[in-house]
Amino acid sequence: MGHWKTLLASSILLFIAAFNALPQEANYRHYTDRNGNIVFAQKLTWQRYENIDHYRIEIEEISKTSRRAKVLDKTTEENSIEVNLPAGTYRYRISIYNVLGNLETKSDWKEFEIFKATQPKISSISPENVEIEKDAEDKRKTLGLTGENLLRQSKYRIEDEGGMSEGKVETANGNSASVTFDFQGFPAGEYKLTVKNPGGLESEKAFTLTIKEPEPVVEEPEIEEPIEEEPIVEEPEPIEEEPEIEEPAEPVEEEPKIEEPEIEEPEPVEEEPEVEEPEEPVEEEEDGEPFDFDLDMAIGAGLSMQIFGREYTGGQFYEEFFGSRLVFPRFDARVSFLPIKTRIGNFGIGVSGDFVHVKNEVERRYKSYTLTGNIYSALGEAVYQKSIGRFTLDIHAGAGMQNFQGFSFDFSTPDGSYSTEKIDSSSIVLGGGCGVQFTIWKGLYAEAEIGFKYTAELEMGTIEPKIMLGWKF
Repeated sequence: MGHWKTLLASSILLFIAAFNALPQEANYRHYTDRNGNIVFAQKLTWQRYENIDHYRIEIEEISKTSRRAKVLDKTTEENSIEVNLPAGTYRYRISIYNVLGNLETKSDWKEFEIFKATQPKISSISPENVEIEKDAEDKRKTLGLTGENLLRQSKYRIEDEGGMSEGKVETANGNSASVTFDFQGFPAGEYKLTVKNPGGLESEKAFTLTIKEPEPVVEEPEIEEPIEEEPIVEEPEPIEEEPEIEEPAEPVEEEPKIEEPEIEEPEPVEEEPEVEEPEEPVEEEEDGEPFDFDLDMAIGAGLSMQIFGREYTGGQFYEEFFGSRLVFPRFDARVSFLPIKTRIGNFGIGVSGDFVHVKNEVERRYKSYTLTGNIYSALGEAVYQKSIGRFTLDIHAGAGMQNFQGFSFDFSTPDGSYSTEKIDSSSIVLGGGCGVQFTIWKGLYAEAEIGFKYTAELEMGTIEPKIMLGWKF
């Protein structure tokens, strides 16, 4: 089943696959310091992952000679960081550290560029009066702008109460720009075109939008063509047909009927009565009835307590993951078939199984979690029983499989909750037990038993006291 540290680490494994696939974002803003100077700030934001210990962010500057110079190496518990860097080209990388403080994964390097904070200005818009056909399917128009600091990286937008149209930059060289806007859904009226440069500085300019009505279509009068009358054709008078003369039908000769002779049925023959032969007497076996056997079926409940095993950080296996050396309740069932009966006792085979649900809640300040899962066991056993009055000694031992099914961590944080993928595993198990049955009424009996189980993969042993109720057929 592998080392169970992997179960705890699985709370982070889902982050690894998604980390490199989700984009990280770079946001710009500006503010004015105490001296009245505009300060440019770069905010880096990445995907938030719950139940991790911290992030590490590394930033390097990329020079024109492609040399790398590290400008920042910092750890943080937040999923963003704001830095003040001069204009230039940079790249950054995010590393994730799990709740154990170990590195889980690193993102790829992502480049970003910081521009000098410049104040844009729109001097003119061409045309100032934008005309759009009312029924036109394509309502895109390209506007020419002149001014200062009109960059390709700038955002060009036109907004009103009904929506927003962000322009597509065709050309931009600082002093002029050509931008295409989609005016679909915009009514006629006065609008403002806004340009916003990296860093947050912006400028605007007003223009007019006119919706042109379609020109009326003049219909030409239709010329009536003369209708030609079809000549009247006289239909000829109907010709009377002569009546057909029916010829007399020839007489049909009837075939003579042939009478079938009657067949006399034979008289029934009386059968002679069968003479029953006398049955031979069956000799009874001297040693008892044939196929004499015992069949026991029982169900019950108990507990599991680990008594030895490998040591982990928090103790043995049960203490490390279940929070206690004792797991309760555990539900048991057993069927025993004993066909061999002798003076020293009865011998046979059996099948036993048990089920236990595990739930371990760990409360922490920031990283609380709940571990849940189920444990199933099934064993084939050799069984020995010896009756002494109303008591029966029962000893059984065998081997089988133990399954850990659906184990997962559910993390709870102030920002929400998260569940890891479910983990299933199995191991060979050796087990046995010794119990005493007490006959209550007819085949009904109660049994007290002490069992033992050894899980090979985990190298651990448990004792399992239980009480069962059964019926002996």
